[in-house]
Amino acid sequence: MIKILYTILILLILWWFIKSVKKQEKHEMAISIAMFCLLTLWFELVFGVFEFKYWILPEIKTLKIIGSIVSSLGAVVFIVTVITMKLLGKPGKGWEQTTVLIKTGLFSIIRHPLYFAVFLAILGFFMMQISTLSIALFIVGSICSFLAAKFEDKWDLEKFGEPYSEYISKSKLFFPFFY
Repeated sequence: MIKILYTILILLILWWFIKSVKKQEKHEMAISIAMFCLLTLWFELVFGVFEFKYWILPEIKTLKIIGSIVSSLGAVVFIVTVITMKLLGKPGKGWEQTTVLIKTGLFSIIRHPLYFAVFLAILGFFMMQISTLSIALFIVGSICSFLAAKFEDKWDLEKFGEPYSEYISKSKLFFPFFY
């Protein structure tokens, strides 16, 4: 039953990816791949869907605890970001298609907290189960989360113009206080 659920969710992500390709929206292509990595890491961690036994490190309890905290932080950032986008972004078509530039809350610190949340969840799940599979998914998912932010920056600059250019100069792209 779990493998069927996983398959259905992966097919939905594949549909999202194909739709993104047709619309030529690079940020959606990248984040859909990151979401595939996130979902696969979670299903492997929680259900052992792939029964992957090639662990790089022995199970380290402290690392699992830190990973749990990091992935939980990612979930909180994700939820807060979605609520903020719905309440302040005046979404048009879909909750993520904001019509107003949001520069408060998490958005005052980083321009793409949603992609940062996905990165945190991927990092946390990776820390809880370090294997060759999780390393590959962590690398691909992290790169795709970052690329989604870079691609969306270009898209938002076209969408919002000069106000977004000013916002870029006052905020970080992806990592709070660093980049």
